[in-house]
Amino acid sequence: MPGRNGSRGVPRSPERRDVILQTMRTGGTREAAAGRADMSADTLARWLRADADFRREFATAEATAETRFAAVVTDDALGRPAMYDDFGRVIRREVHPNVNSAKWWLERRRPHAWGQRIAVDVQAVIERVAAENGLTAADLIAEAEALLSENAERYRK
Repeated sequence: MPGRNGSRGVPRSPERRDVILQTMRTGGTREAAAGRADMSADTLARWLRADADFRREFATAEATAETRFAAVVTDDALGRPAMYDDFGRVIRREVHPNVNSAKWWLERRRPHAWGQRIAVDVQAVIERVAAENGLTAADLIAEAEALLSENAERYRK
C-alpha cells in the first residue's frame, strides 16, 4: 500500500478494506486497524460515516471478535467437560470453573453492580460535576487530562 500523503484522500482499495476488517475480526482496535491500513483513525472514521455497507461489515467484524473472546472467558468461568474420541483419547481437556474469570466478566459487564466500589464512586463524582457545569463526563475528563498535561510540563522545566 502506498504511504500516507498527509491529505484527506487516502485511496480506497479492497486491500485496505480487508486489512481493516481482518484486524477488527481478531480483536484489534480502530487505531490499530487504521495503522495497519496506513491511514489515520480520522480517515477510517470518515470512511465509516460515508459507506453504510463498510460500516455494517465493520460492526460485524467487531462483534465477531467480541463474541470469540467472550466465549473464551465463558469457558474459563464456567468450565467445560473433557471430550474424548471413540478410543477414549482426550480431544479437549477439562477446564474447571474459574471464579476469578466469572468476577472479571461481571465487573466489566455490570460495573455499577459488580465493579470495584472506588471506580463507581469516582464515576458518580465525574458525572455530578460534569452536570453541574453543563458538560458531559467525557468533556470533563478531557479537560482534567489537559490540565494535568499542562502541569506536568511546568514541573519538568
